[in-house]
Amino acid sequence: MSSKVTFLFSGQGSQYYQMGRELYMQLPVFKENVDWLDHIFQSKTGFSLVEKLYSQEMSAGDRFDELRYTHPALFVIQYSLAMSLIEDGVRPSRLIGLSLGECVSMVVGGVVSPEDMLDTLIKQSDLLERECSDGGMIAVLKGADFFHSNPETFLDCELAAVNMPQLICVSAKKETLDRTEGKLRADNIVYERLPLRQPFHSVHLEPLRERFIRIFSNIKFKESNTEIVSSMSTTNNDNYNALHMWRVKRNPILFYQTMQGLVPDRDMVYVDVGPSGSLANFVKYSLPNNAYRSIFSIMSPMGRSLSNYEACKNSLNPSMTFKGASKC
Repeated sequence: MSSKVTFLFSGQGSQYYQMGRELYMQLPVFKENVDWLDHIFQSKTGFSLVEKLYSQEMSAGDRFDELRYTHPALFVIQYSLAMSLIEDGVRPSRLIGLSLGECVSMVVGGVVSPEDMLDTLIKQSDLLERECSDGGMIAVLKGADFFHSNPETFLDCELAAVNMPQLICVSAKKETLDRTEGKLRADNIVYERLPLRQPFHSVHLEPLRERFIRIFSNIKFKESNTEIVSSMSTTNNDNYNALHMWRVKRNPILFYQTMQGLVPDRDMVYVDVGPSGSLANFVKYSLPNNAYRSIFSIMSPMGRSLSNYEACKNSLNPSMTFKGASKC
C-alpha cells in the first residue's frame, strides 16, 4: 500500500438522493457510522437523514436542495465513507476539502469531533435557510478569464470557485442567476445550475457573519493529526477557529490554484470521497500526469459504488478482503 494517499471531500452542489445507498446496504462500517450520526441528527431535529436520503419515492435525478438535509447529509456520507476506507487500511496522509468538504476533512483529521461538527452544521443550515435562501450558484465550463472579460454576462455575480482551468462557479441572488443563465444560453456556453438555494461564497452572506461565527464559538478545536490543505487559501492550515469556519463558507474556492501549489509527487494517490466523483476529474484536469500515481472515485449517481470501493481498497491495501454485507 502506498503511504501517500489524499482524501478529497466535496461541498454543496454534489449531493443527490440515494447517494451512498449501495454502500449503506453492503459496508458494515459505513452503515454503522451513518446510523450513529443519523441518531444524533434525529435527536436534534426530529427527522431522519436516512429516511430522507433513501426514500423510495425519490431518485438520484430529483432535485435535492433543502439545506437542512443536504448540509448534514454531505457530511455524514463522506465521513462514513472515509471511516470505512480507514478501517480497511486505506489511511490518508493528506486531506483536502472544498467548502463544506473542509468540515469533513477537519473531523477526519481530528480537529473537531463528529458530534460537534454535525451539531454546528444543523445550526448553520437553519440560519442559512431562514435568512439566505434566495440565491444559488451556476457552474460554467469556462475559465476565470472568461468571467473577468465578460462583465455584462456576469453582472452582479461573484466568482465563487475556480475548480479547473476551464470550470468556474458563480454565485448570486436568484433573479441575477436567471438573467445570467439567459445570457449563457444565448451564447451557447455550457453551464449547470447547481442544486442550491443559497448564494454561497458571496457578499450576500455578510449579514450573517457574526451569528455564523457564534455558532462555532464554543467548539473546541484541536491540532490536526493529518495534513489538511485548505482549498480557499492554497496553503496548509493549522489555525482552526470560528473565524476560519466563516471563511470556509464566505471565501471563494480555489481548488485549481490549490492543486497547482502542491509539490508534484509521483507516489501520491488521490481518493475522491465525495458523492459525485467530480473531484477526481478536477484533479485530472488540474495536475500533469507525472504529479500523481493514480486517482480513484467511489460514489456516483450512476452506481457501481461498491465495485469502485473494492477496486480502490484492493489496489491500496491488497491484503484486505471484503468483510461481508450487512442488511438494511
